Amino acid sequence: MHSANGMKQAEAWVRRYVEPSGALTVAHDAPWSTVLRVPIGDGVAWFKACAPDQTFEPRLSAHLFARWPDRVAEVLAHDDERGWLLMADAGTALREGGNPPEAWLAALPGYAELQRGEAVHAVEHLQNGVPDLRLQTLTSRYEDLLLRHDLPLASTELEALRRFAPRFAELCSELAKHDLPATIQHDNLHHANLYVRGDSLRVLDWGDSSVEHPFFSLVVPYRFLDEINGLPPSDPWYARLRDAYLEPWGSGLGNVFSLAIRVGLFAHAFAWARQRDHLPPQEHADRDLWFGVVLSRAIARIPAEPGSQRGAPTVRTAERGLRVGPRTEDKSLRFARDSFGCGQPRLGATRRTTEASDNSTQRRRHDAQVHRLDPGRLGPRRRNDERRRARVVELTTSGKGRSELDRQLEAEARQLARCVQARHIVEGEHPRRHA
Repeated sequence: MHSANGMKQAEAWVRRYVEPSGALTVAHDAPWSTVLRVPIGDGVAWFKACAPDQTFEPRLSAHLFARWPDRVAEVLAHDDERGWLLMADAGTALREGGNPPEAWLAALPGYAELQRGEAVHAVEHLQNGVPDLRLQTLTSRYEDLLLRHDLPLASTELEALRRFAPRFAELCSELAKHDLPATIQHDNLHHANLYVRGDSLRVLDWGDSSVEHPFFSLVVPYRFLDEINGLPPSDPWYARLRDAYLEPWGSGLGNVFSLAIRVGLFAHAFAWARQRDHLPPQEHADRDLWFGVVLSRAIARIPAEPGSQRGAPTVRTAERGLRVGPRTEDKSLRFARDSFGCGQPRLGATRRTTEASDNSTQRRRHDAQVHRLDPGRLGPRRRNDERRRARVVELTTSGKGRSELDRQLEAEARQLARCVQARHIVEGEHPRRHA
């Protein structure tokens, strides 16, 4: 793809399915994929060439679109042998409007329903090259991680990893007892991969996917709420998004979810290690900055040995590779960290801190407002997407005189509404849509 001949071959293949109205241009070029912008008529399509370790993505994307056409990008064509994919435009990336939790509240139940439906195709996905990170493989993956000599970790962190190995195996066995099916897990579910067009929310870029425990999916959204939004571990949004995601799976799964997040932080690190192995050596330095962040978040969940000097967990920031902490944690912060895998807010982020009692009061107010707008939201199984989105609309048009929390929610809802409408964005002007 980096040669003139490669571009010609790609353009010839694209022209078999669409008629470009202008020149194809490189929108994104990275070791793991190259994306071309394809102008067509009044719109745009996107060509993606996947790296060898992600050649499963075109077939996976096509199968997901065939079964879930309203939740993933429309696939116009795919070449499994060459790892090529042609997609219709999916709208605007959520990151253009920030990372509003309201959008994830609307998107996660539909994503969970996709996962439930895809469980019966898990073996098929494995046969088509999707990486295998099922629970029975994780103990050996952990051992492989310990054998690496290139981990971007301090000696104390490496020692903590070694010490935790037996306990990690126990956690995997405990999680397996709950008998939830392995299924497709996106593993890169953040605001650059959730797209908005009208009232449609679609998840794109499935090249980091694996077949694994479904609940690992929220490791990445939680990390971005921490690092991008600066939400402290006690923020009610973590629990609200957990509940929205678990809704299609049934009731009584809160403890299983907490256990899955704890294991999933390490599974996410295993995926990063696999991807790093396929990068050229000159890319390792930049990649290791982020790999260190991923590893640090997992290691922060390892309890310190009695009498050790390791202290409270610290988490590197994604931007500078620095560390934030240690800091004193109250009970609500410890509970949120243990339940939801939240790290420390990044350096310089806005930190909203509350006492445990204030947090409980805010949560009750939060749920009370949701219940007023949508009584079914607090019921056992509500799946109506229109009613979820109606909550956003009603928040944006509600009256004044509410609490500070209500005004904060209204501001977040207005931000999402602007993103959903995308009136200020000219179609086709965001080249990294499908990166």
